[in-house]
Amino acid sequence: TPVSTPEPIHTEVVSAFSIPVLIGSLNVADAPGIPLYREPSPDAEKVVIIPGGTVVHAQRRTSDGTWIEIITDQGAVGWAAAPDVFAVVDLASLPSIGGEVQPTLIAAAPDILPTLTITPTLNPVPTAVTLGDVPAMEQRLRETPILLNLTSERTYWLFQRGRDFGKRPDVFTTIGDSNTTNGDYLQPIGMGADTYCTWGDYAYLQATVDYFSVAPSDESSNSFVHHSETAQKGFSSAAVLDPFWAGGICRGSESPLMCEFRTIQPIAAIIMIGGIDVNDLTTAEYAANMQTIVTTSIQQGVIPILTTFVVLPNRDDVYERSLEFNNALVDIATTEGTPLINLWAAAQSLPDDGIGPDHTHLKAQVGSFCAFDGAQQQFGGTLRNLLTLQALDVLRQNVLSR
Repeated sequence: TPVSTPEPIHTEVVSAFSIPVLIGSLNVADAPGIPLYREPSPDAEKVVIIPGGTVVHAQRRTSDGTWIEIITDQGAVGWAAAPDVFAVVDLASLPSIGGEVQPTLIAAAPDILPTLTITPTLNPVPTAVTLGDVPAMEQRLRETPILLNLTSERTYWLFQRGRDFGKRPDVFTTIGDSNTTNGDYLQPIGMGADTYCTWGDYAYLQATVDYFSVAPSDESSNSFVHHSETAQKGFSSAAVLDPFWAGGICRGSESPLMCEFRTIQPIAAIIMIGGIDVNDLTTAEYAANMQTIVTTSIQQGVIPILTTFVVLPNRDDVYERSLEFNNALVDIATTEGTPLINLWAAAQSLPDDGIGPDHTHLKAQVGSFCAFDGAQQQFGGTLRNLLTLQALDVLRQNVLSR
């Protein structure tokens, strides 16, 4: 992902002791970034400010472990307070001051402190269709593949990046609202596919269920039943990024997104969020939030799998905006080369587009949550379960096994 790059402050790059780490938590809008200091002290001169979530390399630590010396991909070297460094390795293994690592500091800090800012690659409104042109937006969504970019070069690269960062290739997580947490999405599969599921023509998916049936944490038996910090009833795209909504296992100002990635180290995140946003956000605001979620996932070595969502056409107040949101998701996936599940298009053939009697949630029926011998043609919830398993199956067979 392109970044705005200031003039390098130091040119001595990564030493032989460099270890990849994840630094900071994602800052909410307008919040300051994380400063790097020239010396391990809050009173020292600041070198640069970097946004939370930036992938950097650790070089040294102070003997008491309270400060970590790091280097950014842009060549800036400085000291960060240890609580701001969320690492995939034990930072106590770093050489301490006075050890063998002696990086060369060259230039003085500039007069104006630079900030490394992630620049979204997405125009804030859909680019392939005219905003507000409902038939054109619908047509574009219909023509977008149901499963997109699951085997793209970017997806392969992200898997390698995630593996280097210690991500677990047999663990995934979810990002979403009540359509993700209401009990019918994935959970029956994780509770016992042999008991709750009928496979029909999709028996081959059992191998993928087995593959992901490992515990992502002490609290969960597998990814299908895992309680994600980023999947909560009423969640919006902004809540995923806001530390206010982080749970008790999260650190300090850590966002739910960064907390989830740190605690279970998933290789992929299934993302479907927008049902709440469509009531309040503009298309530009939603697109910016979703771009941030995807960009952060990429930085952390997590494969983001976006999912389009369904709003009934008779909801005149939000239907047009929901099409704009979904087109923005296609824009992000296309621009970033990252995966997308086009649930919107797949659900067009279902009764009421797969939506239940409340006109909001995907329709589900007890006993048919994972009945893939026909229920996927009747219920949006069953269809989503099937598409999610198919996406994970493509990843498992073509990417995660490399």
